[in-house]
Amino acid sequence: MNKEILNESLELLKELIRYKTVNPPGNELALAGFVCDLLKKNSINAKVLESGPGRGNLVARIKGEDSQKPIMMIAHTDVVDAVLSEWATNPFEPVERDGFLYGRGAIDNKGMLALEIVVMLLLVRNKVKLKRDVIFLSTCDEEKGGKLGMNWMINNHFSEIDAEYAINEGGRILIENGKYLFAGVQNLEKIPVNILLKVHSPGGHSSVPINDNPVYHLSKAIMSIKNYKFPVKLNSITKEFFEGLGVDIYGDEVDKNPLFNAMLRDTVAPTIIKAGIAANVIPSYGEVNLNCRLLPNTDFNEFISTLKRIIGDEKIELVYDEKDIKESVESSIHSEMYKAIKDVLKEECRGITVLPFMSTGATDSAKLRRKSVQVYGLLPFPISGDDLSRMHKSNERIKIENFYKGLNILWKIILRVAT
Repeated sequence: MNKEILNESLELLKELIRYKTVNPPGNELALAGFVCDLLKKNSINAKVLESGPGRGNLVARIKGEDSQKPIMMIAHTDVVDAVLSEWATNPFEPVERDGFLYGRGAIDNKGMLALEIVVMLLLVRNKVKLKRDVIFLSTCDEEKGGKLGMNWMINNHFSEIDAEYAINEGGRILIENGKYLFAGVQNLEKIPVNILLKVHSPGGHSSVPINDNPVYHLSKAIMSIKNYKFPVKLNSITKEFFEGLGVDIYGDEVDKNPLFNAMLRDTVAPTIIKAGIAANVIPSYGEVNLNCRLLPNTDFNEFISTLKRIIGDEKIELVYDEKDIKESVESSIHSEMYKAIKDVLKEECRGITVLPFMSTGATDSAKLRRKSVQVYGLLPFPISGDDLSRMHKSNERIKIENFYKGLNILWKIILRVAT
């Protein structure tokens, strides 16, 4: 990776950040068109598939010998919004500062998007002989569930993205003070589901308070949930992960680490509360949304029963759609792809421990795994806990030297599996 290629990759990332693809409304179509033109100029077969007004996905393919099924690189083009007053820089105008590049999407997910595009360019420029096709897929709408993105692609164009292996976001290479902590290669996800708590009451004038107030009911329910700890449950992936790190799953280290805690338990987080119409009116209705993340081996009916018992209030109705509960499929840790990722990481990140990883958040990977694509999540650039926490928050940034290292890592992984 010479200086010219590294500069090209950084300038590409800057250009991608300048496209304001905040979802909603997304407006990813213009960015997809820009990338499509770039790939076509480099003799890569690419096309944009429009899934809605202003929304688009891009598929590109470099042909191989067809002796094996394709490998695919995936990245989403939409980003979450940014509150300008909370940023030290303009989130949609990339800024280099103190060795970092600041901008919305630098990590999630335009950093990976840029690296994947450059890998495609390098495969063509270097006339790499491939034993299998290499597919590049950029999707829209990931931040809102993928209805117009990955779901739409699977339902309408799956034959164009049907691959044996794929690499996507979801994993991480954690580094602190120049020392590698571990690399988590995501091959499993928790199951997201939203449950609405609803309460009706007579309401009335606030000058005559009553106990049957939806705010009281919901407040008590929320605190009961906060004070309850779901039991620790292991699966084959989390067992290997925690054993590999030498972490006592019943010790203080788990209690002090929100990520570890969430990997071991079903979790419930209140996210939206609605009640009341005026300052002097006791509301007649209230609701709170619970964003739940279930372990793959959790029985949903048992979870609902537990939640009702914790809340202990017959006035509260639990509303949910069981169709939202999708199976969480595991990608094999014995595949050629997983081995390639592990080998490259051990070569490029000396002394690192590489482990399978169950992510607590949801990605597009889960949808493809249900279609028998072996997907592995890995942000290929090393990242600190502080920078990782900036995803979806203010002052998102990526360390430039780690971004460059990520290009080298991703390039070598693709070469191992595709050549």
